[in-house]
Amino acid sequence: MKRLNLIFLFLCLILFSCSHESEMIYHTLPIEKEYEALKYVFDRNEISEEKLKEMPNLKLVINSESEFPQEDLIGLEELKESGIDFKKYTMLLVYYKIQGVVEGYSYNYAKDFENDIVILSINYNLAPNSGEEAESEDLFTYCRSAILVSKISEDTEVEFRLSY
Repeated sequence: MKRLNLIFLFLCLILFSCSHESEMIYHTLPIEKEYEALKYVFDRNEISEEKLKEMPNLKLVINSESEFPQEDLIGLEELKESGIDFKKYTMLLVYYKIQGVVEGYSYNYAKDFENDIVILSINYNLAPNSGEEAESEDLFTYCRSAILVSKISEDTEVEFRLSY
């Protein structure tokens, strides 16, 4: 009986020591400041190819004033003039064309310990039936999204995940 108890105890120790599924691989990080997203709705049939090229899809990690894009993008001047202390903060900036009409958005900023990266997830909420009705299937929203976070080192990989 004593031998059976020892075997049972040994098996329990092995099973509990091998279970790593409960380890936290993601940790939500604080966002220092959320800038209000700018959203402009366009009809693809009523916009020129030249104008479309002026609306690039960008995902940027900005650690200094010199890293801001040189293009004349919507709301960029406001961000440049906001007096960011780049010694303490990093700006994560996204410009993106999204099929449909965006009504709202939410951010999640986290550290992925397994892959040693930080992740900015933006979930854009679309208007109901946006892009499904014949009248609105050619509508898209050009969004500028920006957050300020604690300083991210130059060698840290940042992954942007956009969903809608």
